[in-house]
Amino acid sequence: MTKLDQEIEQFKADLLASVKELKSGEIACSTQVDVSYFVSERNHMGLSGGSAD
Repeated sequence: MTKLDQEIEQFKADLLASVKELKSGEIACSTQVDVSYFVSERNHMGLSGGSAD
């Protein structure tokens, strides 16, 4: 098995594990992003295609 084949097999295994985590509802990591006042207002007003709360 060549190095490329090994990398492909590792990628497939990692991808399959990620899909299983998503389907089971497990979250490996989460990122919180702080937005500026202007971005928040633009989102609230619906000017950026986001939903207004």
